[in-house]
Amino acid sequence: MHFARVLTTALGFRMKARIITNDREKADLLKRLSDQRIALMFFYEDEPPTSIAHNRVADQTWLVHPPYEYSELEKWLYLGNWHAIYPSNQNYLPFNSFKSKTDEIETRLREAGVKLLIDSFHDDIEWHVIEET
Repeated sequence: MHFARVLTTALGFRMKARIITNDREKADLLKRLSDQRIALMFFYEDEPPTSIAHNRVADQTWLVHPPYEYSELEKWLYLGNWHAIYPSNQNYLPFNSFKSKTDEIETRLREAGVKLLIDSFHDDIEWHVIEET
């Protein structure tokens, strides 16, 4: 399933939101981010393997440096229930974006200075991707 929409909130914050379930689309997204040299901050219980360039930022918070590939990240993140954000902000508090209203998403992303959020649902099948436009 691929569901995309552009949201404009009451405060004029524009973001593109979509649900990605296809592995090819997930791989393409991560390749684009890696090619743009974007370091992603992950909020996830387990530490990445040594094959993934990363730094521990805080408890259950990891900064993953490019280059990275979907195939390697998927081996680490396959259980789901993780967030990835850009730019990094260790004070960001993960939330369930799948059940949140547009204004709540806007508030949380603006307060944290986040321009990109990838929220992985349980078992890592669905990704809710929200990007500032």
